[in-house]
Amino acid sequence: MNRTAIAISIPISLTTASAPALAKPVAFIANDISTTAGSSTWVQIGDLNRDGAPDVVISKSGEVIWFANDGAAPPGFGTAMPVTSINGTRFALGDLDRDGDDDVALANASTTYWIENVDDGTSFIDREIDATGGGQRCLIEDLNRDGWPDIIAVGGSLNQVSWYQNLGGSPPSFSSRNVIVDLSMTGPNAAAIADFDRDGDPDIVYCTQGEQLIEWLKNDGAASPMFSRESIPAVSINTNWHSVCTADMDCDGDSDFVVAAPSVVDHTIRWYENDGQSPVEFSEHIITNIDGPERIVCCDLDQDGDMDVLAALLIENELIWYDNEGGEPPIFTRRAVTASTGDGEIHVACADLDKDGDVDLVVPTTDDATVKWLRNVACPGDLDGDGAVGSADLAILIGTWGPCP
Repeated sequence: MNRTAIAISIPISLTTASAPALAKPVAFIANDISTTAGSSTWVQIGDLNRDGAPDVVISKSGEVIWFANDGAAPPGFGTAMPVTSINGTRFALGDLDRDGDDDVALANASTTYWIENVDDGTSFIDREIDATGGGQRCLIEDLNRDGWPDIIAVGGSLNQVSWYQNLGGSPPSFSSRNVIVDLSMTGPNAAAIADFDRDGDPDIVYCTQGEQLIEWLKNDGAASPMFSRESIPAVSINTNWHSVCTADMDCDGDSDFVVAAPSVVDHTIRWYENDGQSPVEFSEHIITNIDGPERIVCCDLDQDGDMDVLAALLIENELIWYDNEGGEPPIFTRRAVTASTGDGEIHVACADLDKDGDVDLVVPTTDDATVKWLRNVACPGDLDGDGAVGSADLAILIGTWGPCP
């Protein structure tokens, strides 16, 4: 019997003629992690079971839960597993006891905790650090470079930026509260860490809502470090800042930072360029005055070597990203994340969940109880993510035929 092979070629383009070419095409496929997660407001990615596959951790309705990445290609995520029922939202992940798996730093308005991961994610122990004050946001970083990760608490009832020194031990203990900044009005609600002055120790940048302030905190590098408040004269507006991330936005070897405000005063995303001098000075650049995201994340979505800005817009119910196209200073182009993510997202996290070399996204939602991960397929026609365009991708395309949502 003679058989004739018929080749079918279907050109698929996800960019318009006017859009500048990306280093690598960016396209996402939405996948459910959970459809029953409740109203979730924060997400972080880490390895809780030490299997090398990035897991997803979210806070929701007065508890923290996690979903294990099974490491398959593409990965699946199991049912939700509890971490803690302590009420606290913007937690941080890090290996606080140096046993190889990620623990949790968590604070609420009155108390700061660390949650010990004792059995590779199968059980956790709540450990109170400070009952005299908490925070809105926690960070984990070795501020004094002694090899033990410390905890930074931002905001809370005391309106402070404070840190707790990890004193080591098994399990480790923590020092009393070390106050870095004490503000009289509504305090800081977002912070990030970077070595701005390139002296080898981590500094802190923070922003506030009530006092409408942005400052960076210089670490003096001592064994018990002191921090000096450094103003940023380039900040040209006072507004209710909600989010900050740090990255080398202009690829000049020093750390810059990006801030965002969703307030009615100024819907804005701005980045502040580090001049690399001593003392450090920053210059202001506007990315947009249109979008006011609730959260921003710095990550390289198109794998071109420079950092883009991903933004979760609460009011518009939309995920967008600003493509860093280089230049001096860089030019940013607004692009949509077209994959469906659900309703009410206010946070997003980036990581290579499928370990294929590009950045995927995780989006928890507040309105429809879902947590989704958006697989960055890089090749727009590769709808099943197997690294090639073939009949399986055509089947997916036909199966979703119809008007776009």
